[in-house]
Amino acid sequence: MIHGGVRDTIAPQFRKRLASAPEPVGLRAAAAQAYVDTNCTGAPVPYHLVAADGLTMAAVTPATTAVFQPGYRWDALVIFPEPGDYCIVNAVAPGNASVNQNIQPTQLLGTVRVGGGTPVGGNLTDYLKAQLQAAAAANMPADVRAKVTAELGDGLKLTSFVPHADISEHEVTGTQSLLFNIDTTQINEVFFEVNGQLYDAARIDRTLALGGVDEWTLKSNFVSHPYHIHVNPFQIVKIIAPDGKTDVSAPGAIDNFGKDQNGNPVIDPQYPGLKGVWKDTLFIKNVAPRGGPSGEYTVVVRTRYERYIGDFVLHCHILDHEDQGMMQNIRIALPDGAGGVTNGHH
Repeated sequence: MIHGGVRDTIAPQFRKRLASAPEPVGLRAAAAQAYVDTNCTGAPVPYHLVAADGLTMAAVTPATTAVFQPGYRWDALVIFPEPGDYCIVNAVAPGNASVNQNIQPTQLLGTVRVGGGTPVGGNLTDYLKAQLQAAAAANMPADVRAKVTAELGDGLKLTSFVPHADISEHEVTGTQSLLFNIDTTQINEVFFEVNGQLYDAARIDRTLALGGVDEWTLKSNFVSHPYHIHVNPFQIVKIIAPDGKTDVSAPGAIDNFGKDQNGNPVIDPQYPGLKGVWKDTLFIKNVAPRGGPSGEYTVVVRTRYERYIGDFVLHCHILDHEDQGMMQNIRIALPDGAGGVTNGHH
């Protein structure tokens, strides 16, 4: 599933549709909430995330809702437990979890028609594990069959398929910091900045050495922005909440640091469980009403610079923010053997 949009937050769910429901032909956006409330009444069907931004995860992760920010991609295994029609619903995401920072009415993204087959009762995750283990036993080469089957049995791990090894702290050779900001201090002017600067096509903002391993600290000083870097994906180390101590990327963590219109805590599902996951796009949150350090999350990721030598960009994936200056040029260069990089090479 690919989010090809530029500034909407999408949170898909699959819900069983009433057999008597009319087809949503010509359904207008204003009437979508009523259609969903009347016809898409089944409990959300659990689905199982297996890859983030095209990169296989360390283990299959069950979810009933996966939050998509602009540029996100999720791969999932979906088991529909019985025949019939299912709604694909954009569930309401908390305002502080969305790009536009407002609560949108539930929308109908589409429908799925599930034909005849064998209904699946009981726990769908257990059913999936049995199916995957049977497929591994039937199809995997003999020299890896037992290993893959055992990993699936141990918490649905996908260890044999993860494309990048974990980055440990002792591997890190350098650090980078990035701060998104929207400067509104000048009358009738708005500046979309990274580290206090507008994008300049002629400027190289960071020159990094091939073979290096950096730990990046990412923050947003004003509202939230989806961070995207080309070429080299990153591994999420931790995401610290605005209280300065709670790691909301840990499995089972509760991210309730945003507030609704009445000042009550709102639980945001998008960060818990991301620790150790590899991605190339990640929402950098700030839940303060008008930005500022009091609402900043501190996102720590690590990345290796492998194979590619040359220039590329990082940017906010909200298209209009990127176009107005929220972007940087990155250069990967050969090391010179003395702690720096070469100025010219072939």
